[in-house]
Amino acid sequence: MRRWPALVGLTLLGALSVPGSVPLFAQTTPFDMSPERERLEIPNRPARPPAPAATPAAPAAPAPGASTPVAPTPTAPSPDAPTPAAEAAEPAVPAAPAAPRMTRRPLVPFETMSLAGETDERAWAVTLTQEQAASTARLSVGFRNAVVVAPEISRLEVFINGELVIDTPVGISDRTGIVTADLRPGLLRAGTNLVRFRAEQRHRTDCSIQSTYELWTAIDQSATFIAFEGPDAGRLHRIGDIAALGVNTAGVTSIEIVVPSLGQPTITAPMIRLAEGLALIAGMPNQEVRVRTGAPDAPVEGPGRLSVALGTAPELGAVLAALPDGATSRPLTGFIDDPRLGASTLIVTGPTWDAVEIAVEGIVGTVDRTPGADRAALSMQSARMPEPPVIAAATSLTLAQLGVRTHEFSGRRFRTDFAFGLPADFYATAYGEVSLLLDAAYSSEVLPGSHIDVYVNDNIAATVPITSEGGAILRHLPISVTMQHMKPGANVITLEAVLMTAADAACLPGATALGDSRFVLFDSSQLDVPRYARIGQEPNLAAFAGMGFPYDADAQALPTLIGGGQPETLSAAATLFARLSVAAGRPIAINPVMSPAGIGNGPALFIGPISQMPPGVLTAVGLPETLRSDWSSTPQRLPTLDQGGTDTRESFERWRDRLAEGGWRGQVSSFEDWLVRNFDISLGTLRLMPGVQTEFTPPAGASLIIAQNAAPGGVGAWTVIAAPSEAQLDEGVRAVTTAERWRQIDGSISTYQAATGTLESREIGAFRFLETQPLSIGNLRLVAANWLSDNILAFSALLLLSSVLLGLSTIVLLNTLGRKSP
Repeated sequence: MRRWPALVGLTLLGALSVPGSVPLFAQTTPFDMSPERERLEIPNRPARPPAPAATPAAPAAPAPGASTPVAPTPTAPSPDAPTPAAEAAEPAVPAAPAAPRMTRRPLVPFETMSLAGETDERAWAVTLTQEQAASTARLSVGFRNAVVVAPEISRLEVFINGELVIDTPVGISDRTGIVTADLRPGLLRAGTNLVRFRAEQRHRTDCSIQSTYELWTAIDQSATFIAFEGPDAGRLHRIGDIAALGVNTAGVTSIEIVVPSLGQPTITAPMIRLAEGLALIAGMPNQEVRVRTGAPDAPVEGPGRLSVALGTAPELGAVLAALPDGATSRPLTGFIDDPRLGASTLIVTGPTWDAVEIAVEGIVGTVDRTPGADRAALSMQSARMPEPPVIAAATSLTLAQLGVRTHEFSGRRFRTDFAFGLPADFYATAYGEVSLLLDAAYSSEVLPGSHIDVYVNDNIAATVPITSEGGAILRHLPISVTMQHMKPGANVITLEAVLMTAADAACLPGATALGDSRFVLFDSSQLDVPRYARIGQEPNLAAFAGMGFPYDADAQALPTLIGGGQPETLSAAATLFARLSVAAGRPIAINPVMSPAGIGNGPALFIGPISQMPPGVLTAVGLPETLRSDWSSTPQRLPTLDQGGTDTRESFERWRDRLAEGGWRGQVSSFEDWLVRNFDISLGTLRLMPGVQTEFTPPAGASLIIAQNAAPGGVGAWTVIAAPSEAQLDEGVRAVTTAERWRQIDGSISTYQAATGTLESREIGAFRFLETQPLSIGNLRLVAANWLSDNILAFSALLLLSSVLLGLSTIVLLNTLGRKSP
């Protein structure tokens, strides 16, 4: 046995001494001491194993963008051709062909996107042009995950039109990992394409419920895109192609409108109407509009950007390098390439402004609808699929209809959600419940103490405890969900199952990787929405943001006063109405006015710097007139270092605790806290008379105010959007019109702070009803029930009065009809 080491040594020595052989320990390539790349390429696991090849495999196709070596073609020698000796002395190096031009289309339409928990998914629609659908395409996905995610049992999947195209482990925590996949021909189609990201994640070592909140995978927007090959893939050819505009790497769609005659008052209405039409066609969740009078310093190019030239042919002649044929004789819309405005510039022109307005209507008319017409669904396909249906009457929908599939789950915290819409005149926040008929099952491993929670717009609404052992199948288990946290527009209901087991309590090595399912949610579960009260409220910023109320159903042009008329103010107005039109599902016609005399007592909207607001407007919406000078002259307070002062919130809580220990004010404060904590009743509901709208002073640091109130002495509502300056107005409107902040607008007044990026709302005090439905006994009963539920003291007084009247009437009847004793 001792000969084996000697023989092995001789064999290795012989191998090392063979002429032409590579030494065993030789370094064939220099060691790379350069820093690791910021992004790491990850191979994509094939969705399906490749079929066995019947013929010799062809060379692999190069990745799009990579140069392909081309074999030289033999040609006849020319008199000036070099001799073979010359060729040998100076060999010719064939030039590599130019790389094909790639057009990147970013996929993530949000400011940020993260898949959290043990299971999570997001689905939305991406619209492509005919040229993009026909091009060779490659998908790239960049992501980064929490360090506690176990890569061997966690996966990220990407589906396009129902086909799995990326399936990769989740295990990159120190940099951005990139995985790519070639998309087969025919997978993409012109028009709507469904994109779905799904993540299954498990913790490395922890088996507790709390550990599931540490799991996340963040999608890198700059590295997540579809790359198209071909020169026409990045161009727009038809008006309908605006729907394929997409977003930039920040999830924003930018529309820049160049209007040479912007200073003329008659130009404002068609310019804003064009912005509304383009926003409705694009249909993206985060859109901004910028207005300018001349061409930018550099062409507006890149993904998610559209440059528009609006004006008469003589006006645009000074901006564009050349006008298209027919611009001086008829209304004209189309796309051109301009060296100053960029490729695929949309031109909207004509010989006169009447012709320009006809051209604008040719674009807007494709997305207009009858004012007041019912909507079947909310226009949210670019942010959520399926689009949330609008439930305007008693309805029963299965979870399959709402986009939730049957899902078997083996983890510890299952979470899924679905969305639906409610009309602008929804009025059931204090009276009304929806029923969730749950079809689900849990295994015998699940212990009592587990529970199923239901959230409405991120507010807990119901909890169902699991009290029995041995597993169970739940068939149409009724769960009552209050409508208190619902509002007009989109509403999201989240189901969460918290599952506890003995195995998780022990948490043995390898226990985080579970195979058997513990819980299953069936898509046959139903959401039953009963009939609810329908009547409009003024003010109601939630309905304003959710459905464009009360301006969505008005066929008359909305009187709008835009203060100042500067490009920043007009950009803010165009961005606001673009967002408002998407919420309303139709373009809202405006009538620009120069003074309050053109408004009267009807509905109106005011937007501009606070100093430009007409007298009396601020008071009408609950703001002090002194704000006109105080706010504009006060610099914005930014967060500063602690300089030894007392924290306001901490001081307030300390004094509140002190007062709670004694005195009648402290007792009242304690009693109110007890009512809110146990019965969700505040002292504000214990009133006999309607609430009073008091003046509101914005907090320090506020950079934008949105305030609404009923129009004084008339029908409709006045809405004010104001800021200290034109620049802050433009910045603030672009910030609050993003999808994430727009859904937070509520109450009668909302304020935005640019320094912190937060938005706060003030509850509605006094309001008035606006009739939106034909009078009926059933609807009036529901309206009265909701109002009395929100005014408990009035309900108690009415109940007491009814009891007294019933007793008195009984006495009268007995004295009149009853028998009298002798």
